[in-house]
Amino acid sequence: MSTRTNSPHAPGRRIEPLTGACALDRLERDAKYLARRLDRLATEMRELVETHTWAAAAREIREEHRVGGSTGLCDLAGPGLSAVGALLVLAVIIVHQALALPLSELPARPGLWPGLLMTASGLVLVHTSRQGRQASRESGLPAQAAASVNGHVDGDRSMV
Repeated sequence: MSTRTNSPHAPGRRIEPLTGACALDRLERDAKYLARRLDRLATEMRELVETHTWAAAAREIREEHRVGGSTGLCDLAGPGLSAVGALLVLAVIIVHQALALPLSELPARPGLWPGLLMTASGLVLVHTSRQGRQASRESGLPAQAAASVNGHVDGDRSMV
């Protein structure tokens, strides 16, 4: 007894019912074909995932370098700002003593508070820079990618 198939691959083609040995051969052939297809599909998926992973990692590294390039700036500006602030405070103290004014009036001298703020800002920048270098050593990232402008460490983000 034969039947007509409505298959889109062989429209109107007559198929004969399969006997035991013929069905087993066909089943084995189909299983091998599907195994080859699955292997090919697995290989393509593995390559796609690897490509996507590398692209995501490269994008993240570029973003970290663009955003986190402030470590070099902190290395340069921190000590410079601290030194200028300390020199300003020292100059205010020397002028105050040269005028033989009492030390109780020192906080009211112009230049003292800006000098102290500059020194403190420079020390904060130095601390941020050191934190970024330490985090980069621990995470294996380049030093410029480890600390951002506000001092948050970006090196512990995972790559997905």
